[in-house]
Amino acid sequence: MTKRIIAFLLFIVAVNTSLKSQDKIIDKVIAVVGKDMVLHSEIETQYIQYMYQKGTYYEDPEIRCRAFEELLIQKLLLTQAYADSITVSDKQITQQIERKLNYYIMQFNSKEKFEEFYGKSVEAFKKEFYDITRDQIMIEQIQHGLVNNVKITPSEVRKFFNAIPVDSLPTIPS
Repeated sequence: MTKRIIAFLLFIVAVNTSLKSQDKIIDKVIAVVGKDMVLHSEIETQYIQYMYQKGTYYEDPEIRCRAFEELLIQKLLLTQAYADSITVSDKQITQQIERKLNYYIMQFNSKEKFEEFYGKSVEAFKKEFYDITRDQIMIEQIQHGLVNNVKITPSEVRKFFNAIPVDSLPTIPS
């Protein structure tokens, strides 16, 4: 028994020493919104998705800022959804996950190829995306509630846009 304890303590010391010598940060909190944190890894994931969508493969701080801003807005909406006691049924979450998984599996032409590519079972994906999907549905519901009663006409948009001083408009490259 004491040999196991000594072996365990030596293992802890070795791991701790190894981690200290690496000087690598696994992840860090960039912002806190309500009870939710915005992690560096989340910003980087969003940034990579935006870069992929835009077809840009060079460092673009503006896109990284947009990714950070989008995550902050999502966390704000999620905080408001919890404050408003918005609930989502398991059925809604399951249906949404099934829809997404079916789409991804169709891209691979089979469930087996999908699982082989990602190295995870479909069930593991379902568990992994459960909380994420619940949060996304809650955000969608709060957004819908915010914009549901907004009515604006094209002439009102034109009037608003024309009232902005020309020197205040951002320059957009062709």
